[in-house]
Amino acid sequence: MTKAEHDHALAVAAAVPPRLRRLAFLHDSIEDGWLGTIGGADLLSDAQWHALQLLTRRGESYEKYIENLQAAEGYVGEIARTVKVADLTHNLSRLDASHESLRPRYERALEVLS
Repeated sequence: MTKAEHDHALAVAAAVPPRLRRLAFLHDSIEDGWLGTIGGADLLSDAQWHALQLLTRRGESYEKYIENLQAAEGYVGEIARTVKVADLTHNLSRLDASHESLRPRYERALEVLS
């Protein structure tokens, strides 16, 4: 995990209710490859583990990924969306000129998920 990834994970964790902080800290862990899919379930409740799976983009388009998060039902969907909104909000706050093109994508995702 790089310092930037660590700082981002901490910022997202700080933006959610305490009960979701571990999930928020790990929200990019599988996708970024620093937490294998084996063993991670031991760190989270069953609902949080399922939410982490929802938060992990697995090759689908970004739009489909956001649609899946929006459509997820129950508590698992609720906590996944809470973390993703915090993630998107932090991502928007740290965009630099070289990544400004991502702003519309993140803003659209926030509209869908909020």
